[in-house]
Amino acid sequence: MKREFNSPEEMFKRLIYVLYVGCVFFGFLSGVMGILGGRADALMVTGILVPLAVILKSEGVKRLEFRRLAESFPMGGAEDALDTGVRQRFQHLIRAFTASDNWMTRQEIRQEMSYLVRTHPLLLSVFEQEIEKVHPTLLFSPAHEARDSNFD
Repeated sequence: MKREFNSPEEMFKRLIYVLYVGCVFFGFLSGVMGILGGRADALMVTGILVPLAVILKSEGVKRLEFRRLAESFPMGGAEDALDTGVRQRFQHLIRAFTASDNWMTRQEIRQEMSYLVRTHPLLLSVFEQEIEKVHPTLLFSPAHEARDSNFD
């Protein structure tokens, strides 16, 4: 069975993100109308929408991956094309690498990263900055060069 692109959880995250963007837009618009037009009702709407937008943003950044959604909105980005399990596994490896001081453990983590990148080359573009810090030689691997040659 083919994996669906947007799971119900992902659709919920995107819906909350759209609600946040709407609160920001309409809060700003009603604020301008209230100030320039001298309309108290528009200022009251602004007083409701702006705090709601702040709450949605703070909770969305913590729990709903708003940073990723902002980069991929509205059509999706490279990170959205990755399988969630692979993305989470790679993020776990990066955290484990930075937390470890043991050379052997770090080498094992680098080897597992190399394997994941060979099987999922999209990881190179999604985690390029993190890979540069953890395993810079991986950026110049044949998988990375093959990915780049597709764009020539």
